[in-house]
Formats: sequence, structure tokens, C-alpha cells
Amino acid sequence: NVGLRLKGNSSFYDVKGLKKSFNISMDFKDSTQELKGYKTLNLHNSVYDDSFMKEVFFENLTRKYGPSFRAAFTHLYINGADWGLYPSVQALDGKFINDWFLSNDGSRWRAESPGTIDRWQPGLTSLFYLGEDSIAYQQNYSLKRSKLQDPWSDLKRVIRVLNHSSNFDSLNKVLDLDRTAWFLAKEIVFEDRNGYVQDGGMDYYIYYDAETSRLIPLQYDNNSIMDSPNGDWELFRREKDTLFPLCNKLFNIPTFRQRYLAHVRTMVNDLFRDSIFTPEIDRYFNLIDTVVKKDGKKLMTYPKFVAGKEQLKSWMKSRRNFILSHPEINRTIPVLSEVYCSADTQPPGAAEKVAVRISVVDKKSVSNILLHYSPGYDGAFTRVVMEDNGKNNDELPNDGIYGAFIPGNTAGTYIRYYIEAIANDSAGTVVFEPRGAEHDVYIYRVNPGGMVSKDIVINEVMSANTQAVADQDGEFDDWIELDNNSNK
Repeated sequence: NVGLRLKGNSSFYDVKGLKKSFNISMDFKDSTQELKGYKTLNLHNSVYDDSFMKEVFFENLTRKYGPSFRAAFTHLYINGADWGLYPSVQALDGKFINDWFLSNDGSRWRAESPGTIDRWQPGLTSLFYLGEDSIAYQQNYSLKRSKLQDPWSDLKRVIRVLNHSSNFDSLNKVLDLDRTAWFLAKEIVFEDRNGYVQDGGMDYYIYYDAETSRLIPLQYDNNSIMDSPNGDWELFRREKDTLFPLCNKLFNIPTFRQRYLAHVRTMVNDLFRDSIFTPEIDRYFNLIDTVVKKDGKKLMTYPKFVAGKEQLKSWMKSRRNFILSHPEINRTIPVLSEVYCSADTQPPGAAEKVAVRISVVDKKSVSNILLHYSPGYDGAFTRVVMEDNGKNNDELPNDGIYGAFIPGNTAGTYIRYYIEAIANDSAGTVVFEPRGAEHDVYIYRVNPGGMVSKDIVINEVMSANTQAVADQDGEFDDWIELDNNSNK
């Protein structure tokens, strides 16, 4: 009951040998059938990657910054014949959306023409405004799934605002600007040749989130990353190209530009350290070396595969040096410390305001500090100015401690918040605390009220269980163990 087909465009037509890429549909005839929770397997042939590691390395390394595919290595056999190693990459389907969003109740498009229009022409699928006729969008974007009444009107409305507004707050109401900044940072920092920025504004996905009524671009098809030999892509690629509004419009909005730069700094400082990427590359190489050596269908020679490991390391070092030398990256950022959140009761009660404060090591280094907060699990943040005046739970005036209040909320509400410090320089350089905001944030819950039973407690937790403890079926699922302390 499993469906099997060849997949890919360039990874199919550019390969003359037998090692094609495969798509496996576990639910081809049985809609309930799956494999470890997945209904689709994508096995890639690494046509442009002598190291065999780029996709798996990239997806797992950047997962902390937003929507990324689960990726692993697969040793494939067909009718008993050894077909060698394949990177296995998660499909961008409903499960992927549910992994990263509160629901799969929105609309999902792939930015590629479903018809005969030249799919490589810039501007057709790059969120460029094509007018008010929905047919123009239907000819250039493939709608994969929607639960909404009029998805094309939603897409057209967002594109119209994106192309005709330069106001950060207005844009943020229809386009998740923080997720967009991380999206562009990942594409550009890792030089994604098949994506929005480089590939004619296509080969990426768009998701319209029903929970927040905002559009989010999603990376896809990451087999052509880390592409240039010297790691020297410019950081504001497509900035002057009006056919690419995510770059042309957004990079020219100072608030967005500094947010994007802050995310680039975070990514490079977190990931592009030799102590981080070298052990990971070596670990993957050691894991697959024996299989690749015996793989008679691989698209590269074994010596090229071995050389690919060092080429990856060299690219990471070159890219780090290039980015950190950029004049807009190489700036002094404010040093923040000691974030406190307090209320009269713990946890804060319904309608009770919560005080947040933060210390700045050098008060002269900042021009402004903002507190961003939002009730619920997702959605846009409200921002307020934090003060150092002795009146906002910030202790003494002008002591380098800034404070602000989050208004009271209803019982049981989760509150997300983070802090933005704007440097006292000509560019308005920013730094976030936590650095991974807006997806990595501080959070508290308003007291839900009522009595909390102590009879039932969590006794054990097993998370990310890939090989530690098997269940009664021999599977490695995540689980919790509850203990009943009562006699009932």
C-alpha cells in the first residue's frame, strides 16, 4: 500500500546514472498508514553535494531559529539491492505545519507556476504585486491546501500591503516580520541557491496562518546551500531589485534592517564557531563514511566525498570571517544582564500587572530599551518603552536599570515577552534578550485559579527519545509517567 515515485527537477535531469531521488508515500492506498508518524519520505541523491552532509547538517544546525525540516541519513535497498546512502528530509506537509504552528487550518502555497508560464521569470512568485485580478496569482502560485474561505484574497491582500507600505507596524499585521527576518537570514547566511533570494523568487513555500492572519515564508529544497566557493554572498542580496519585495522593501525599513542584522549576528556567533560546527561535521562523516565508501551508485568519487568534509569546514570559516567583517555587522552592541520579572503574588493573579526590568552594563551605550509582550502562544507583540526613572520598578533613577509593566491578563493566560535594546549609534543597532526572539522568549502564566490536585503527579519524562528507552512495542516514542498518590 506504499506509493513510490522518482522526484526532483535538476536532481533528476542532471543525473545520468541510477541514483535518482525518491518520494515514498506511506498513505498511497491507506490514508491511516504512516511510518513513525510520517506519511511521506523524501530521499535525496545529493546531486550537488560531494560531502553528502549539507542538508542534514543545515537542517539540524539551524532548527533552533524557526521552521526547519527533520533530516537524517537513510541506507536504501531496492528489491534487496544496495542503493547506497540517501539524506532523508521531511516533507513540507501538514505534519510539518503542525510541528511549527498552532494548527494546520490556514493556507499553504508553493511558489511555483502550476501551469505553462515561465516559472523562472523573476517577479511572478516573489510576492511582487501582480494587480487585483486573483487569476494572476493562481497562475503563478500552487495552492497545496487551504481550510479558509478565500485563500487567494488573503494572499493578494498581503502582497498588496507588502508592495505599497513601508511602515513596520502595518506590515507586521499581515506578514510575520520576525519570522521573515529569520527566513532571509537563513537563506542568505547559508547561500541558498534554490530559494526566494536567488532562484528567481521561487522554490520556497508560503503559509497563511489562520490563528494570526499573517503570512510566513518557509524555506524549501535546501540541497543547494553553502554554494559559493568563498562564502562571499552579500548580506543584503536583492536589496535594490524591486521584483523581490521581501528584500527590496524590507531591507530599506530601518527597524526591519536592524532586526535582520541582529538575527544574522546571533546565527553566526552561535553556529559558525569552530567548536560547534567541526565536531558536528566530523560526527556525520564518521556515521556515513563506511556506507558511502561501498556505495557503487554515488554521484561522486570517494576521494571527493572525503574532501567534501574539509570543504564544508573551510566554507563555514570563510563565511564567518566574511560576515563578521561587514561594517553593519561589525558594530558594538549594548551588553544586557539581569532580567527580572516580578509581581505581588507568584504566579501573578488575574488582572495583576507584572514588572519587568533589565540592567545595562553601560547606560551610555543605549538610546532606548523596549519591552515586547504578547498574550497567548502566537501573534504580534505590543511594545512599550522601558524607563530608568525610579518609577517603573527600576530602582534608582539613571542607575542603568530599566523597568516597564505588562498589563494584567485573564486567569490561565500565557504571556510571552522579550527585550530589545537600541544602541546609541547612528544606525540604531539592536540586540535582543533572549537573542533568539521572537521564537525564543521569556514566558509566564497568569494563575489559573482554583485548587490544584496533588494526587496525580508527573513522575518521569522521556523527551527526544530516539534510542534511549523502548516502549512495549519496541518503539522509541516520547512519553511521561504519571503517579497516583491517592488511594483512588
